[in-house]
Amino acid sequence: MARRASTAESQSRHEQTLGRARLVVLALLSMAAPSCGGDDAATEAERPAGSGTGGSAGQGGTGGSAGAAAGGGNAGSGTGGGTAVGAADFVPLHPYRALDTRGSAMPSSGAPACVTLAGTGPIPADAKAVLVNIAAVTPTGAGHFVAYPEGSAEPSTSTVNYASANVANGAIVDLGASGAICVVPKQGQAHAIVDVSGYFTANSSYRAITPSRVVDTRTGAIQSAGDAHCVNVAGVGDVAADAAAVIVNIAAVNAPSAGHLRVHPDGSPATDTSTLNFAAGQTIANGAVVPVGTDGRVCVTMAPTSTHYVLDVTGFLAASTKLQPLTPTRRLDTRKTGRLEAGSITCLTLADSDLPANARGALLNLTAIQPSAAGFAVVYPEGHIKPTTSTINFAAGAVVANNAIVQPGDGGRVCIHTSAATDLVLDVSGFFASTSSDLPCASVSCGTPPPPVCSGGTELITHAATGVCKLGTCIYEESAKACTCSGNAC
Repeated sequence: MARRASTAESQSRHEQTLGRARLVVLALLSMAAPSCGGDDAATEAERPAGSGTGGSAGQGGTGGSAGAAAGGGNAGSGTGGGTAVGAADFVPLHPYRALDTRGSAMPSSGAPACVTLAGTGPIPADAKAVLVNIAAVTPTGAGHFVAYPEGSAEPSTSTVNYASANVANGAIVDLGASGAICVVPKQGQAHAIVDVSGYFTANSSYRAITPSRVVDTRTGAIQSAGDAHCVNVAGVGDVAADAAAVIVNIAAVNAPSAGHLRVHPDGSPATDTSTLNFAAGQTIANGAVVPVGTDGRVCVTMAPTSTHYVLDVTGFLAASTKLQPLTPTRRLDTRKTGRLEAGSITCLTLADSDLPANARGALLNLTAIQPSAAGFAVVYPEGHIKPTTSTINFAAGAVVANNAIVQPGDGGRVCIHTSAATDLVLDVSGFFASTSSDLPCASVSCGTPPPPVCSGGTELITHAATGVCKLGTCIYEESAKACTCSGNAC
């Protein structure tokens, strides 16, 4: 049963200034299957205000829109890891802001903003990749961000698409040799915010590849709604023949009407979830981690209408992965239990016979349905401090989805805080198995806090030198100093 409790909106600096979008795309991670729906939607960056429908031309993107179901979304919201992770695959972190260009001049088109992550704060020097949320704030026009490892060639795909409003998307970004990632605007300009919510360890199953486009329907006819279009991914290009899952970014391009699509393993059973929701006229995208299905294929199915789309593969998880896919299931739907009030916190149990309470991270998809005002919601482990980042951002009246990797907290439970009255739907599609003992904090040292960062150009965020370990996650007390700042100093 979900439990609901009220908390003052003033608790969080979310409501005071532009914000901390958590994103995963990516990338990620949704193992989605079908849904229904078709309401207009928009994605907005956390502290950044605004409605944020996805923009520009269709290479990659953000957010979701539509109806009843929860779409796979932007990566996530995870919770933090400690120092000793053993043979861990993915390590969630208590989310923190790593980059915010709003204290400086807006990056010009083609000019990358870069930040070093490997070997800084809680991320080890040998980490392979990071799970980030990338927000485009106050864009000057339609365009897109590309996120990539510093020193590598810019991929021809995109990570976040934007138009005239704030928008965010989650991504898994390879750290490369330099340990830094870059975000570069293309076409229209926008400020960039990067929040970090996890990383893949040196011995993880994550494998980076040069992003490649495997489907672009704009070269032909739009596929019929309800039909599954399947494509080989395992053994194609740089993806191993025995890959367990692929990391994808899918974008709906200039959708003729509202609907949704799902990316799913070939041969998977139908469920009432989705990967991406879109509104009429949108170019919008989401990332997902999709298990490889029959004959090494993944499929795209749309309903109740269809649209052109592009599908990019940006990485894969090897056969040794600790990712355990589940048939996507709906765990919360407040349209049936009662609409959530502004400032409320709702907690629910995720652990069951399929999902262990000590899972390192559960793959969630959260959908906000017709919020009463623009705002955000954040999912976090029960018993942890509520993060000052977000899992999903929404505009008034929108239907928007985002995914997250969140470690179950006390009793195998998670909590959801929403800043505005809204209905929420939460789906679970898998988990990363734990490699720790019954004492997850026994070998964890919490002495590597996130580095300082200027947020919004108006406050310097710092963290306590020593953190507290909770279920293997280090949580560092955060402080904000009001000042005119840029980079990491007032």
